[in-house]
Amino acid sequence: MDRALKVDLKKKVRGIKTIEQKTINSQDKQNQLVYKYCQTIRFALQDDGRYPLNPGGLQLYSRLRTVQQSIERNIKLRPNAELQKLFCLLSILDELKPRYQQIKRFYKWIFRVNRILRQNKSKKYKKSSTRVEADLLLCFDDLLVVYRRCSKDRLIFENILKFMVSYWEGLFYHYGRSEVPRTNNDLERFICRLKSGFRRTVGRASCQGFIVRYGAYVVLLDEGLS
Repeated sequence: MDRALKVDLKKKVRGIKTIEQKTINSQDKQNQLVYKYCQTIRFALQDDGRYPLNPGGLQLYSRLRTVQQSIERNIKLRPNAELQKLFCLLSILDELKPRYQQIKRFYKWIFRVNRILRQNKSKKYKKSSTRVEADLLLCFDDLLVVYRRCSKDRLIFENILKFMVSYWEGLFYHYGRSEVPRTNNDLERFICRLKSGFRRTVGRASCQGFIVRYGAYVVLLDEGLS
C-alpha cells in the first residue's frame, strides 16, 4: 500500500519538469523561488525510503505536504503564475490524503511493535525476554480488539497478526544472550564473518563441511574433535 502511494505521487508530481524549465534561467526573484521549490520536490522524489521501518510513500507525502504549505504561504504574500501552477500540481496530495491517513494508521502498529522489540537495545533500559514478550502480548491483545472492531480494515490487521504469530517463537531468544543475533540480517553477517575467518585460517574456499545451518540455528564443526 505504501509503495502504491509512492508510485501515484511520483507519477503526478513529475509534471514539475515543464515549470522547472521555464524558471531555470530566469532572473526574476519569484521565478528563482519557484525553481528552488522544483529542486526541493525533485530531491524528495529521489529518496525511496527503506522498508519496512522507513516507508517511502509516507515519507514522500509528508515532505510534499510541507512544500505545498510553504508555497501556499508564499502565494498569499507574493502571487506568481508559475508558483500557482506548482501549487495546483501538488493538489494530488488532497486527493490521496485518505490513503495516506489509512497507511499511517496501520504503520503506527508496526512502529509500536518495533519499539517493544527494541527495548533491550539500550543498556540503560535492558529488559528480560519475559518482560518484552509480555509487552508484545499486550500489543497483540490490542490488535485483536481493533481487528474485531474494524471490519473494512480486517484484512490488514489479520496480516499483521498472522506475521506476529508465525515469528513469535523466535522473537525473544536473543534477549539476555549477546551471542545470539537479533535479526536474520545479523545472522547472515555473523555467518559471513565465520566463513571469512575459516577461509583465512585453513585456506579452503568451501565452508560447506564447517557450517551447518537450520533455521535460526548455526552449528560450527571442528574436524579436530572426534
